[in-house]
Amino acid sequence: MSTINVAIVGCGYIGARHATNLMRLPGAAVVAFVDQELDRARQLRETLGADDAVATSDVQVALHDPGTHAVVIATHHDSHPSLAVAAARAGKHVFVEKPLAMTNEACREIEAAVQESGVQLVMGFQTRHAPLVRRARAWVPNPRILFGQVIAGRWDDASWAQRPETGGGNVLSQGVHGFDLLAHAAGAAPLVIHAVGGTITHDPASTDVIDTVMATIRFANGVVGTAAIGDFGPSPWTQLGFYGLFDGTGRSATLHHFSEGLCLGTAGSQMIPFEPAREPAQELTLADLPADERDDPYGYAALIAEFVSCARENRPPTIAADVRDGRRATAAVLACFESIRTGLPVTLVDESPR
Repeated sequence: MSTINVAIVGCGYIGARHATNLMRLPGAAVVAFVDQELDRARQLRETLGADDAVATSDVQVALHDPGTHAVVIATHHDSHPSLAVAAARAGKHVFVEKPLAMTNEACREIEAAVQESGVQLVMGFQTRHAPLVRRARAWVPNPRILFGQVIAGRWDDASWAQRPETGGGNVLSQGVHGFDLLAHAAGAAPLVIHAVGGTITHDPASTDVIDTVMATIRFANGVVGTAAIGDFGPSPWTQLGFYGLFDGTGRSATLHHFSEGLCLGTAGSQMIPFEPAREPAQELTLADLPADERDDPYGYAALIAEFVSCARENRPPTIAADVRDGRRATAAVLACFESIRTGLPVTLVDESPR
């Protein structure tokens, strides 16, 4: 097929962002805008000038249309399982915003539907495609030690994403980004997680949503790391995301957010007498990158382009996260919650290794 026809399900901020990138992408077309609030679907269609597209509040219109090849799901977290399963069973390739689902059981249900139907599922973990992330991984392709932090400002208690029934809270919503990127850099899934934290920035008398996590991680290939996740910041210097990759011999990549800067270095000995770095550190910002990468600092456009390629060729992603990666990221966050509540490390069992 020359053109991939895509339905946008969920026409809020992130759905609009994906739709905009699709409209700019050769070989892709947005043919349907779906939202429970019909006016919002119509407004996005009008804003993007997609006059030939359908605007509807009924997702079945898109799922039953043989001319629709793929679906972007950008809705509240609790709706992901039913929508993703229905789309897969309808034979549509699926893009799902993070998290894949809020429970391990729901993630496995989606994974089973995708495998049974033979469609492709791509996760909305755009940071894998961020230009500075790609350069960090190229500089340290085989890290032995990692750290990552995803620290937001305090989330509103009334927000749908903070409520346990619809969003699961900041740590689940944003933490899956951190765990996926760390696993992507490590080249393996988390195996053992030991976490401390709790309900610290919100009132524990009114919610049991864990909002703060400090975790140590051992990955399946022996790489070790730490993760800090919560809505108790962020630092004005590190901002929302801050990551470090170290190969154990002095080679390192330190990423200051995804659009601020990257430091690539090779350290010498820090014992007296000091041995200087073996080569000068390289400091990169977006200004040092080609124009097309500067225009996509977080990787949203590159991610949706890979999704369209996966749909056109019916192949798994090469950089983007697939359904297994989405399941693993949710499982890692839920393991943190379990570890915090029990005080014990949690060993993760991968039920469908490749």
